[in-house]
Amino acid sequence: MLHSTTRHDLENKLYETYQKVKVLAETDSLTGLPNRYFFDESLKLALANNRRKNNTLALLLLDIDNFKLINDNFGHDIGDIFLKKTVATIKSCLRGNEIFARLGGDEFAITLTDLESSEHASIVAQRIINAMQKPLEIVSTPIHSTVSIGIALHLNNNETSEEIFKHADIAMYRAKKWGRNQACFFEHEMQEKFHNRLQTEVELRVALEKQQFQLYYQPVIEPKSERVKGFEALIRWNIDGETRAPDAFIQIAEETRQIIPIGLWVIENAISTLAKWNNGLKDPYTMSINVSAVQLRNIEIVDFLVDCLFKYKVPAHLLEIELTETALFKDTLTSRQVIAGLTETGCRLSLDDFGTGYSSIAHLRNHPISVVKIDKTLMPESNLDAKNSALVEGLVAMATILGLDVVAEGLETQIHVELCKRLNIQRVQGYYYSKPIPASEIEKNIFK
Repeated sequence: MLHSTTRHDLENKLYETYQKVKVLAETDSLTGLPNRYFFDESLKLALANNRRKNNTLALLLLDIDNFKLINDNFGHDIGDIFLKKTVATIKSCLRGNEIFARLGGDEFAITLTDLESSEHASIVAQRIINAMQKPLEIVSTPIHSTVSIGIALHLNNNETSEEIFKHADIAMYRAKKWGRNQACFFEHEMQEKFHNRLQTEVELRVALEKQQFQLYYQPVIEPKSERVKGFEALIRWNIDGETRAPDAFIQIAEETRQIIPIGLWVIENAISTLAKWNNGLKDPYTMSINVSAVQLRNIEIVDFLVDCLFKYKVPAHLLEIELTETALFKDTLTSRQVIAGLTETGCRLSLDDFGTGYSSIAHLRNHPISVVKIDKTLMPESNLDAKNSALVEGLVAMATILGLDVVAEGLETQIHVELCKRLNIQRVQGYYYSKPIPASEIEKNIFK
């Protein structure tokens, strides 16, 4: 009898110890929420139940926006308190029967089961977003942050827990890309776009090695004489039998910083081509090269450009470096050093898309701009488009007073040409004269 009682007590203690260990293994020590391990197992079970019940299940992935700044500015202790208070805020938006877990860092997951429709998932997400608008007071200091949410639905199909998690993750990063502080549903088109982006990133890594890039050149014309005065170098990517324009890959190249080696390739090829075309000319051509914000953060670009000018014996003033307002807006110490370095080489700086941004005039004051390129969207659609005509005229007058050269882009009609002639715009470019074409066609048709 005594032996039996002792064994029973030991079994109870063993079970209690097991339960404590199990809780520790499945719980996040900071917030008290279920951890990643518990979440993974519970999601698999929830999906299995959802298939049997024929209901809708939604997975919400949440990421606190700019949480790193909170840790950096206030310290990790305050960051931990902020996470605990954020958990309490999110819990207040839930019914209590959801699976709410901390996956790690500032990333959380919520599984909503037995939903009547997908609309309920969006309601919960928006409720959380609204609740997070209020700053959390920590040590008498109000700290504000927002949350980005990705939502994936499981509509009684055969998706695995790994697949639905991946879908929610893609949706969350899309929400961040759209500006944060919002929720985004996963869509199959998004998955295809995401896959294409990854594929493009992989292909870009070997594009230079495989010599798949090519420069096209658009002639820059003097409208009154219709003489070619120079060219703008524009990159193309020849892969799998198709020619891809910059819109299809430049943004990905910038995000992955592959634009750095690609940009250096463009600089050398454009300069070497200009040297070839100017050989023996009394009135040499100019060459415009586009430089992005990411390239402006690479201090090596200045020395590389100087070496290319020396190597191919091209006078620096024949080179125009085109910068967008976006590039100038992302102002850093390095970018200022690069811009100053480019100016010191003797190259001319050109402000692209002039007249369309919020701060174009400020850039003329703050940077050594020599050329402005009036954006093609400002060109009048007809003789009756008095507003755009007046806008172009005003921009040209201002640039002239400031001693800047003016280039008009996007000329497509005789109306555009006549306007530029009337305003004494020195240089123009557009499909009216020529689209961007390979160097071989330039040499065949223009240098004949």
